[in-house]
Amino acid sequence: FQSGLRDMGIVLSAGEINAIMSFFDRDGGGTLTVQELRGGVRGTMPGRRAQLVRNVYNTLPGAARGKVSISTVKRRFDPYCDPRLRSGKLREEAVLGELVAQIESSERDGFVTCEEFMDYYSDVSAAMDDDKEFDAYVREGWQYAGMQGWNNANSANQRAAWARLFAHMLARCELDDGGAAIPA
Repeated sequence: FQSGLRDMGIVLSAGEINAIMSFFDRDGGGTLTVQELRGGVRGTMPGRRAQLVRNVYNTLPGAARGKVSISTVKRRFDPYCDPRLRSGKLREEAVLGELVAQIESSERDGFVTCEEFMDYYSDVSAAMDDDKEFDAYVREGWQYAGMQGWNNANSANQRAAWARLFAHMLARCELDDGGAAIPA
């Protein structure tokens, strides 16, 4: 860590390094992982957001056992909540691949624990200032209707669901003689 800082032109005293390490090094291993550094920088997810994410996780098959299979995550997550898919910049498989790569811990055991799920959404939460936007993103991604959201969240979710359905249909349509045909 200290040599990395030095390489960037940042020179700190031993006391400053110790203070930083004690703040970020959660497992006390004497090294900083990317996850420890990221977790320390982003802070904690606000209570209402955390409750929403916890509730969503608890609806997934396997949550009661403490771990949800990656295949369940792929099956239950709606990648059409990602604007990059709706705009055609990414394909469905790419969005799901990114989710799996980011949500599963370094163990790569084929399962997602509640802690890993919460950790992933803590990162998402840190990137979204607006509570309604975060609420809609999580609800859309997991088709979650429980726990009332912020003002007008339900109507926003209905609009978003229709927009997702429309985008999904368009993505699967093939143009045939100037008209759209939806494959069976």
